[in-house]
Amino acid sequence: MVGVGMDDYSALAYRIAGGVADVRGCLILSRDGLVLGSYPDDETAVKPAWMRFASLGDPERSCLEFGDQVWVYVRRPAYGAFAVADAGVRPGLVID
Repeated sequence: MVGVGMDDYSALAYRIAGGVADVRGCLILSRDGLVLGSYPDDETAVKPAWMRFASLGDPERSCLEFGDQVWVYVRRPAYGAFAVADAGVRPGLVID
């Protein structure tokens, strides 16, 4: 992660959120759960969902339907990605 700026992580979050219709937002996270980048830029839209999800454990890859939302999390060696989408979204599309 050396040399990678916050703008690069936010651009990645934007690409994830823009890649599937009805994704409300995305966070790119360090291995210990700190926000590295977000879409929208105001991470407060997604961070409360991330805090609730993170309290459930430490998954490598997971999805959860919660109310009118689908929460999707994927961890890679250098970072993790957490996305919040509308309930009708297929989690596998977001994970890919």
